[in-house]
Amino acid sequence: MAAGLLRNLRNFLAADVTAKRTLVIIRTGTRSSIPCFAIVNRQFSDSVPTDGANSSNELSATVSRSPLFSGNKVAAKRFQLSFDEYQKLTRKLRTRQRLAGVPFGVTALIASSCVSAYMFPNMFDATPEQIQPILGMDPMIFCGLLGVASAGVGFAAGSAMFKLVWRVWNKEMAQNLQEREADFLGRIASQRASTYSKFEDDYYGENIKNVSDYRQWLREQQKKQRIGDKYDRKEHSKSQGNAEALDTS
Repeated sequence: MAAGLLRNLRNFLAADVTAKRTLVIIRTGTRSSIPCFAIVNRQFSDSVPTDGANSSNELSATVSRSPLFSGNKVAAKRFQLSFDEYQKLTRKLRTRQRLAGVPFGVTALIASSCVSAYMFPNMFDATPEQIQPILGMDPMIFCGLLGVASAGVGFAAGSAMFKLVWRVWNKEMAQNLQEREADFLGRIASQRASTYSKFEDDYYGENIKNVSDYRQWLREQQKKQRIGDKYDRKEHSKSQGNAEALDTS
């Protein structure tokens, strides 16, 4: 690095005085205290050149290889929703979906009870000899299970219908939410300590509600990863010791 710094600085000082040149200082990193000098082989001008094709040829090799000066735009990944807004909107939609599913579940339960009462009018007044099992179960038990299943299906259908209607009426917001959710789940999948079991605590980051929760989740995943790596190394050394013992015997 020192040799390249001195070479670029010597070329800059040895250049023709009449042809002014531009000295670009590039930091090699956020923590680096040693700057890197690059010489742009063009005359100094306050105006921006209009010919983009020729300007790329005037750059030195060091500058042309850099994405900041190569002419390729480095677009930062930006979202319309911030992380806190995404979390608040997700929780709000989840709550509204559950509330929207309650009327459908109650309606399905009432409808199932009416159908059961119509099909088995003497269900409560029948004697033990008159009771006919349904699928090997008592009619009351069968109708109760049918009502619970109907309520569950109605609740799920109501939640799904609310989500569909909301996405239709809020297309732009739904698109922004989907992009943010895909990025969040991708970060969770890449930073997760282990992918062997889905029964770990907070596997999908359900308890993450803000940036501080996400950072705490990252620290926990790093701790789990260190413990897992330590255990793997221990098991590997144990297996190697057993193999060596078998070879010597």
